[in-house]
Amino acid sequence: MVNFMPLLRTRGERCSILVIALAVLVMPVQAQDEKAPVLKITDKEGRSLEATILGAAGGQVSLRRNTDGREFSVPLDSLSKTSQEQIASILEQLAQQAKESAIANLELPEGALATFKTRWEKLQRTLTIEGLPTRTAKATSTLVDVLALEKELIIAASPVDPASPVQWPDEVDPQTRRETLDLRQSIRTKDRTRLLRRLGLTEERANDSLSDRQRLNSLYDSTLKPLKRSLTKAQKALAKEKESKLINDSKIEELEKEIKGLEATVSRLKSCFFGIHGKEWWSHEPNWPEDHPAEILRREIAEARRAYHEAITKAANHAGEGEYQLVEIDGESFYSANFGVILDTSGSMTPHIKALKEEIDENFLSPLYREVMGCKLEVREKEDRYEATGRGDTMSYVEEMLLAYKVDTIYWFSDLNDPRSEQALYHLEELLRLSGARLYVRSVDKNPDRELKKLIEDF
Repeated sequence: MVNFMPLLRTRGERCSILVIALAVLVMPVQAQDEKAPVLKITDKEGRSLEATILGAAGGQVSLRRNTDGREFSVPLDSLSKTSQEQIASILEQLAQQAKESAIANLELPEGALATFKTRWEKLQRTLTIEGLPTRTAKATSTLVDVLALEKELIIAASPVDPASPVQWPDEVDPQTRRETLDLRQSIRTKDRTRLLRRLGLTEERANDSLSDRQRLNSLYDSTLKPLKRSLTKAQKALAKEKESKLINDSKIEELEKEIKGLEATVSRLKSCFFGIHGKEWWSHEPNWPEDHPAEILRREIAEARRAYHEAITKAANHAGEGEYQLVEIDGESFYSANFGVILDTSGSMTPHIKALKEEIDENFLSPLYREVMGCKLEVREKEDRYEATGRGDTMSYVEEMLLAYKVDTIYWFSDLNDPRSEQALYHLEELLRLSGARLYVRSVDKNPDRELKKLIEDF
C-alpha cells in the first residue's frame, strides 16, 4: 500500500492555494532584466540588430530590441550559426543562474521539515489502489491531497517565486507583463505566510491573496479572449472541413497548423501568468539540490504521486472518442474528443434526463456519465465527501473526470437550485485552468450567477 493525508484543517483551505502552489514548479530559462545579456543578433540573410536575450522555449528565442525596447520572439533556426551558438551559450548560463537562484532562495523554517514528514506519513496510510476502478472518484480526491502536500512543501521552502515567464507571446504588452510578475510574487508571499501560520511555524499574519488572484485571473482572461476566439473558430472550421463531402486536404493541413500554433501560444500564455502549462503541470520540478532534506522528501512524495496517478488513470480506462468532433446537443455545439456529463438526479431533473442521454449517446460513442443527487457545489471536509451510498459529490466527480479520465469537456445538467461556495468556485476554476478542459452548464430552472458564469463556455 502507498499512502497520502488531509493537508489543512479543511479541504477548502487546502484547495484554495492549489494553483498558487502549482505555479512554483516551473524553473524557466530567463534573465533578470538588470543582468540580461546583450548580443548582436544576425539572421541567415545577414540582417543584424542589438538585442537583449530574455529567454527561450519551443525553438523560439525571446529578445528585447535595444533601439526601441520592443520585445518579440524569433525562431532560433532562422539565425546565423554564430548567433545560434552564442545564444546557446547564454541560455546555458541563464539556466545555471536560475538553478543557483533557486538554491539561494531555499529557506525552510525551523520545524517545517518535521511537520511535513509527519503529514506525509499520515497521508501515506490513506493511499491505496485497492478497489479501483469502482472508487476512482475517492482515489482522485486523495491524489489531490498528495499533490497539494507536495506543492505546499515547495511554497514553504521557496519564499521567492522562481517562475518568471520563459517567453511572453507578442500579444501581451510590457505593462501587463510587469503587473503579472508583481501579482504572482505578492500572491506567493501572502499564501506562504498564511500556510506557515496555519502549520504553526510562524506567528506572522498576512492578508488573504484573493484580490490579487482575481486581478491576475482578470488580466489573463482579457489577454486570452482574442486567442481563444480565434482558436475556437479554427477548430470549428476544421471539424466542418473534415465533414465536407469534398475534402480539401491542403485546407485541413492549413487549419491544423493554425490550431497547433494557437494552442502553443495559449500554453505559453498560461505559463507566463500562472507558471504552469495546462497539460504539463505534473512534471515540473523546483531544481533544488538533490541532497537537501527538503528535496529528498519532495522527491519521495512526487514519485509516489506519479505512481498513484498512473494507477488511477489506468483503472479509469476510458479513452473517450479518440478524435475531436463537432456535435450539437440541445441546440449547443461541442468540440470534444472525451465528453463528460454530470447529471443532477434530484426530483425536478428526472423527467429531462432520459431524453438528454439519448441525444448525447446519438452523438458520442463513449460519453462518461456521473449522477449526483442535487447540484450543490462545495469543497467538503474529507470525512464528509462521500454519502452512505458511496456516491460522490459534484466536486469529487469534477476532479475525477479531469484528473483520472482526462475529459476535455464537462456538460453539467442541473437546475442550479443548490448553493455554491466561493471556495468551490475558485477550486473549480483552478481545475479547469490546469486541465485545459471546458465547462458547459445546462439548467432547467435558474440561470448561473455571475461567479459561475465566468467559468463556463456557454449556457
